[in-house]
Amino acid sequence: AMREGGDSGPAIVPNKALSSLLYETAAHQKKPFMPPNANKAKAAPWTEAQLALVKRWIDEGATGTGKLRQPVAWKPMPEAVRALSAAAVDAQGRWVAAGQGGRVFFYDVALRRPAGFVEAHPDVVSSAAFSPDGSMLATGSRGEVKLWKKGSGGVPAFPLEGVVGVAVSGSGSVASGTLRHSDGQTVVVAMHGQPTRIKRPGKVPEVVELGGTPEGVQAKALVAERMAGARFEVQFLEAEGKGLSDKLAKAKTDWEKLRKEHESLELKKGDREKALAEAVQKRETAMGARDGAEDAVMRTDAKVEAAKRSEEEAGREVKARESEAQSAVAEEKEERAKRLEGSRALAKGAAEQRQSLETELKKAKADAAAREAAYRDAAKALQEAEGLISTARTVEINLRNLEEGMAQTEKSAVASAAALVAARERLGVLEKEAAEVDRRIAETRLPEVEAMALAQGGTVLWTRHAGGGVRAWSVEGGRPLALDQMQVRWEWVRTLGDARKLDSPFTGRVNAVAFSPDGKSLATGSGDPSRSGEVKIWNVASGALEREISKPHKDAVLALDYSRDGLYLASGSADRAARIWEVKSGKLFRNMEAHASHVLSVAFRGDFRRLASAGADNAVKIWDLQSSDVLTTFSSFSKEVGFLKYCGGGDELVAASAMPALKVLKDAGGEVRGKTEGLSKYVVSAAASPDGNLCILGEVGGTLRMVNREGKPLVEWKVGEAQAAPVARGGAPTAPPSSASALPSLAQP
Repeated sequence: AMREGGDSGPAIVPNKALSSLLYETAAHQKKPFMPPNANKAKAAPWTEAQLALVKRWIDEGATGTGKLRQPVAWKPMPEAVRALSAAAVDAQGRWVAAGQGGRVFFYDVALRRPAGFVEAHPDVVSSAAFSPDGSMLATGSRGEVKLWKKGSGGVPAFPLEGVVGVAVSGSGSVASGTLRHSDGQTVVVAMHGQPTRIKRPGKVPEVVELGGTPEGVQAKALVAERMAGARFEVQFLEAEGKGLSDKLAKAKTDWEKLRKEHESLELKKGDREKALAEAVQKRETAMGARDGAEDAVMRTDAKVEAAKRSEEEAGREVKARESEAQSAVAEEKEERAKRLEGSRALAKGAAEQRQSLETELKKAKADAAAREAAYRDAAKALQEAEGLISTARTVEINLRNLEEGMAQTEKSAVASAAALVAARERLGVLEKEAAEVDRRIAETRLPEVEAMALAQGGTVLWTRHAGGGVRAWSVEGGRPLALDQMQVRWEWVRTLGDARKLDSPFTGRVNAVAFSPDGKSLATGSGDPSRSGEVKIWNVASGALEREISKPHKDAVLALDYSRDGLYLASGSADRAARIWEVKSGKLFRNMEAHASHVLSVAFRGDFRRLASAGADNAVKIWDLQSSDVLTTFSSFSKEVGFLKYCGGGDELVAASAMPALKVLKDAGGEVRGKTEGLSKYVVSAAASPDGNLCILGEVGGTLRMVNREGKPLVEWKVGEAQAAPVARGGAPTAPPSSASALPSLAQP
């Protein structure tokens, strides 16, 4: 690692200690000094002996065996590990998976009960994701990923022993009765032809209509989700088209105004150029005259100074001659008097010359001032002429830029209109598909009812029909249940990597797993903390590595999400960046850096126009995928935001924070809802169904909470404990149907 080095190059050059960065920084010969002076860790510099030893080692080639790498011998997971480190919800909102320590616990949402667990990994489960069809689960841990397949435990028998009283009228086409389970729960069932209804006790009895099949309900939910996304896309494109139309109309108005101004200026282009040339000439002439006048002032001023010095010298000469004349004897007086007169004459001449030069200097200064004023006028005229030229050029540039902008807007409008036509066509196809699903559901008729019974702690209603057919229904909501999914087992399929072996295709923990929309590929995110990130794509059927994205991040990858069409993959990393990759080529499509800390979650909007990212900087950011700009930042969280997901293809997304809090946000800005009841512990993990109506929050103490989109609690489980305490609709606790520990556990494959 030292030979390879990092951004600053190799840390050591074998046989050349004095040229090695390791030695230079340790010896404080080159910055950054290591350790730094006055460092917080109070680390002391190496001693001379230590420096000499390292220098000798490098000069001798910097070789060595290093520490022997050995397979990891994992110890049993401590019972104190309670935090739910990973969570996942399948696309149908039927199954929930939660990682606690090295185990993965499963829960049946429809029946509000635990559904077993698997001993998944020797280390903490760090990531989990269901396949799009819900048939598989991927779990990640240190050095490995495991794939689990949902298998049927068989079809249970019709539970007649659970019935206390049933009344069936006549031929069975109309049936009603009161069912009391051994736990005391009472359900009043009234079947009047079509549909069947369940009345549950309470101040206002709830009526739930029964009908359809599990396949029909699943098909309807799927098409409803796709229709919601298609409707949003149509509405978004309609709004975008109107915005582009308004923008284009305004641009045309501005263009017409600029065009007229430009034409008017073009007519006077010659006058402007002529005025500019004349102004340049006048300024040059005025500048020459000004400089000449300034030179004259300087020359005259020098002459004045010289005349002053001559005058002063003559004055001193006169004083000397006067002194001589006073002290002269009789025979010298006449001669010295003549000398005195001569000196006085010279002094007078010097004074007159000085006065003349001062007058000349005054005139020169006046002329220079006039020349300066003329120059300033000429410079001002030139500035005005240049301003006119600049204004004309600015108008021309603005006109050209506006024309280019109009062309781009028209191009965008055409593309948006085409996309709108395609979106409307898709919506039309989906509406026909939804109508066909509704028609098939409406044509489904339940055969004559022969018997009814409660099972699974009063959470399931069984009906037996003429001809021997049996149906099962969720008492909570009346959802039809597939008989072969009443006793599900999650079976190991394969392992990618191996946490127990020396070599693994994964560096560090696998922090993120994501299935492609078609379920055929699995993306994994891992890396060496603070050094490098890894993004790999695997074939689900064979376990073969399909593609590895080269150097995706400078730190461990923490989040992944596929676009709806499967062509792009978004990644979030501890290096504070969110990036989008072309899946087929592995090339970088967009780089988005604005978070101040780790990016913990990323989510595409269904129409591939927005990407949401959440970080340890307590913020959620919305990115425009056309410009890579941040459109919106949500900063109302007081702790890191570890999970977010767009709901149903629209512009709303759910975001879970460690505060703890669950919020529904509009990506254009603003909170839709933010109230969460019953949350008090640190939220470690979270997941949500595609429509956002079912959210799972995993707390640090091991509590798994299922809440709806408004944040109201539906079910609460203490993961890993013997008792699981569901909360019935309306908040009334009921007796647990079974315990996690009593359900089947798969042995480690």
